[in-house]
Amino acid sequence: MNIVNKLSKNTWAAVIIFGMIGQMAWMVENVYFNTFLFNEIGGNTIDISRIVAISAIVSTITTIFMGALSDRFQKRKYLLSIGYILWGIVTCAFALLTRNNISSAFGLTEAAVITSLSVMLVIVMDCVMSFFGATSNDATFNAWITDVTDDTNRASVDGVLATFPFFAMLLVTGLSGVLINSFGYPIFFICLGAPVTVCGILGLILIKEKARTIPKNTHYMKDVIYGFLPSTVRQNRMLYLTFIAYMVFMLSFDTFMPYLLIYLEHGLGFTTMQYTIVMVIAITVAGVIGIILGKVMDRKGRDSFYYISWAIYTAALFALIFIKSLSLWVVGGILLLTGDILLMTVISATIRDHTPKDKVGLFQGVRLFFSVLIPMIIGPYLGEWSIRNATDTMVNEYGESVSVPTATIFLTSGIIALFIIIPFGILRKRMAKENGLKKTV
Repeated sequence: MNIVNKLSKNTWAAVIIFGMIGQMAWMVENVYFNTFLFNEIGGNTIDISRIVAISAIVSTITTIFMGALSDRFQKRKYLLSIGYILWGIVTCAFALLTRNNISSAFGLTEAAVITSLSVMLVIVMDCVMSFFGATSNDATFNAWITDVTDDTNRASVDGVLATFPFFAMLLVTGLSGVLINSFGYPIFFICLGAPVTVCGILGLILIKEKARTIPKNTHYMKDVIYGFLPSTVRQNRMLYLTFIAYMVFMLSFDTFMPYLLIYLEHGLGFTTMQYTIVMVIAITVAGVIGIILGKVMDRKGRDSFYYISWAIYTAALFALIFIKSLSLWVVGGILLLTGDILLMTVISATIRDHTPKDKVGLFQGVRLFFSVLIPMIIGPYLGEWSIRNATDTMVNEYGESVSVPTATIFLTSGIIALFIIIPFGILRKRMAKENGLKKTV
């Protein structure tokens, strides 16, 4: 049984505030920019797949360079806090991106031209937001989490962090139902962006960070490419096996997630209030389960949770192909999110365990390469392909015929999820062998 080292109250406060607010900002970017593009700007599912892919590329490249840079700061909190401040400001700036504003600014009258330019500007602004979000959250916050945790408390921390994307979805969805319906997207973006900036300001005061030892006589560009060298892979086989498992998991997730709310609304005919209720119940129940089991993992070990989490997540995806009713979607949603949270917990904690302590920032870009870049480029296109082949269409308010997401997104995601078992199986064998060698020493 492990003796769990407790984190200070200030550290937990920073974990919760930065983790939750950061995920709320990413939720706006990952989900509501898609619905904004689809419902307000006049974009289609192909535009959604493009914005997701381009955002992933920008986020990954940013994290590679800024993660290496964060290792050169004696205190990461400055890069973390300033990044959050600018991240929030850019999110607020989306309030200016309306078809009327763009039409007036460029003197345009043709609807197709307005749509094309509006889509392009949304993608450009999304890239700017992704730069600051990746700098502060992906590169710096994740490195800081690894700095302040160890293998006796990581599952507890990662269990909490793994619930935040869904609690963020819950809060943002609830706010969107009120703000977007009552005041429109501009007020929604301002109300979601402002707390991110405030969070950055609080971080300058809240985080009490010891000065780190900065690597000397190292070349910055060598640090940038370090995680992609074959020699680095050979020296850190366990870490890269976990990265591969993460990649397959997120590829499955990103195949259905960009289209989930659109599917619930236009595919199943749920109202905003109905799918909000589904999400409230599923996220709350799954989140509580995830936090409790994260603590169990720290006390008892994670061994059995690799396969359990995979089985729950994969089974839920296949079940959702057939679920059409609101009540059954609550059950399916709980299973899906529980499996997702548990997978995220065991994978994230295992990555932190095997990340070299003196090169934490250097591996943040590698982590995003596997968990964001590849999945977010390929996944949404696979989802869009499955939607397109299903041939369900609707005419939007701009008179354009667009494809409507169908349950085929879950079939495609489920098939991909089956392959998570391969890196998990290899990883578990290597971990068992490593533990056996330690016991004989």
